[in-house]
Amino acid sequence: KLKVPRKQKSAPNREAKPDFRAGTWITILLLAGMIGLAVYLNQKKEAQAAETTPTSTLSYVFTSEDGLPSNIEVKPAEGDIVRLARNAESLWALELPEVAEADQGKAEAAATQVSTLRVLNDKVDVAPEDLGLDDPAYIITIKFTGGSEHVLEIGDSTPTQSGYYFRLDKK
Repeated sequence: KLKVPRKQKSAPNREAKPDFRAGTWITILLLAGMIGLAVYLNQKKEAQAAETTPTSTLSYVFTSEDGLPSNIEVKPAEGDIVRLARNAESLWALELPEVAEADQGKAEAAATQVSTLRVLNDKVDVAPEDLGLDDPAYIITIKFTGGSEHVLEIGDSTPTQSGYYFRLDKK
């Protein structure tokens, strides 16, 4: 028998192929474009929100010209009148309903809260009697170290429960 040599299969012609094909590059470019667009739109949205957000200035019931509270008297609609005053040593003392030494921490906290009462909205077009100011729940008289004295009448709670209606010095 005669043996015919078999044809050897030659190795396929292997050309160097790129690591990334054209489709991969297109996909990467599209993804980068979409990310860039998302970032741009998000920044634009934040800029518009910042432009339309109104900035409100804080308004306080009492000003720094008044000074610090030196005497606080609270008259509830029902119950005893309570009066705190600074004595000669500049310590808080209870004068009403009885004369006694006051808890300095609580009295100072009350004075600080009085000094920082804020006005949330000063434009209310409603009659005072509809706000509970014809018969206020509390009448608070405050004397300040600057020499001024103010009377604060506290009415009903606001519908949103964010504060109380008040009238300062019958105005």
